[in-house]
Amino acid sequence: MEVEHDYDRALIDGSRHVMIAASMESSSTTSTASSSVSKEALEENTREAVERLRDSVRAAPIDVVRARFIACIVPTLDVLRLRYQALNVALGKPHEDAPPKVVARRRVTAERALETTRAALEKMMGDSIEEDVSVRIFSALVGALSLPRIGAYESVCEEVLLTLRAFCASARGAEDSSTTAFQSERLAPMVGFTISTLLAISHEEASAGALGSKSLRSSALLTLERVIHFIGDADALAFFLPGVVSGLTKVLVAGSGIRANEGAGPGGTASDGVEYALISLSSILTLVLNDNLYESHVSGGENKTNKADTLQDALKEIVSRSSREDDKISLQKLQTSVLNDQMSTKDISERSFNVKRD
Repeated sequence: MEVEHDYDRALIDGSRHVMIAASMESSSTTSTASSSVSKEALEENTREAVERLRDSVRAAPIDVVRARFIACIVPTLDVLRLRYQALNVALGKPHEDAPPKVVARRRVTAERALETTRAALEKMMGDSIEEDVSVRIFSALVGALSLPRIGAYESVCEEVLLTLRAFCASARGAEDSSTTAFQSERLAPMVGFTISTLLAISHEEASAGALGSKSLRSSALLTLERVIHFIGDADALAFFLPGVVSGLTKVLVAGSGIRANEGAGPGGTASDGVEYALISLSSILTLVLNDNLYESHVSGGENKTNKADTLQDALKEIVSRSSREDDKISLQKLQTSVLNDQMSTKDISERSFNVKRD
């Protein structure tokens, strides 16, 4: 009991330190008065506070983290937003106030905040998260995807995608899932922005060819598939179906290298990227067009029927049937061809024996 109390105290103290550090940094940013503490020192203090909280969350037992989840996640999200606002300015409009060292320092703090969020979410797996807290987490992560895709964007984006997948997994695994809010018209714009951004990242990396990142493309496509599973509602996803199909087709075309000067380099061809694109396509099609095929995914495989469990099984059956029919047609053509040859040979033979001689 004493050890558990120490973990609990560590989480409380860590959350408080993050909150104070973020508040001091935010005040120094908005205040015009001179301060005895430099901005660099305040930013470094925030980073260290976030790292301590991350380590405390990782070390604490699951039940302790669940009890202090909101206390840990709220100040961490505040730091995340603070850092992304600063990075948006620094990456979008480089100037003397944001040299490379400052940008790198802010990027590291943002990544540490994402790691802290992900560590807390992983320990919430199977437990319910309040709806307003879920929306707040999702919106903070989605906001991070709007960062300009230059400089050190890839490392930050990778962390965002990892954390977004952890969020989808934890929320989806809860018995009283909070996904209902994300199926509503109110959050449709945010869901649509997320889907379109993930598709844009995938397409840009695939189109860049040798300059693109296979890892980032695969991660974005995998995250897209998890988001589709997370929403898990045919009516909510039907609105996005045309855009998703069109976007994934562009990704596959760019990745195949069949178009000149597009993809076809080491970053443009990768089996895992193609696989994740097809899985995402399969997920949204099976959900929107046929609920029964998708039911095994949503229920975790509990509902077993004699029908095909996934669209892949159905497609395999179609391909197999088509292959059998093609073989049958080919055999018929071959038999017809042989018969025609035989008939032609017979006619020639008969004509050769009936030649009139003078």
